[in-house]
Amino acid sequence: TQDIKQAMQQVTDPNNMTQIKEKLDTQVGAIVEQENENDISSTPSPQSPPIMSPMSTESSMSNDSVHVDMIERQRHFIERELVSTEQTYVDGLNTLLHELIQPMFDQKFVAHTHYEKIRSSLPKIYAFHQIFLAELQQVNNVETHRSL
Repeated sequence: TQDIKQAMQQVTDPNNMTQIKEKLDTQVGAIVEQENENDISSTPSPQSPPIMSPMSTESSMSNDSVHVDMIERQRHFIERELVSTEQTYVDGLNTLLHELIQPMFDQKFVAHTHYEKIRSSLPKIYAFHQIFLAELQQVNNVETHRSL
């Protein structure tokens, strides 16, 4: 119970949400960098060496902005996926608690003496993830508005 309270406090602290976002940005950056290294390490065929032209620098800057756009799209995709996954998890917990466990006891399929044992800490976990989801959505919305 104390661990859950601490975790909830950490998740709802705006400073921690910023740290979570920074870690996510770092991880996404590392993944993209690794993909780029894989692309660079694949050697071009010896028959077609790259031809440098006056347009090369302009093309390179254009490629950089395309690369930045690609990274930004990947980051937004991952953020949306995290929110979507957390929403699915919260929905599943809600279904489990309110549409499965509670009706089992209300309709006396299971003796009420087992109620606490079966429910255990699910309501606390559900409450924690509702707060976590709200925070993820808030951070995601702020980031979406900044990029516009």
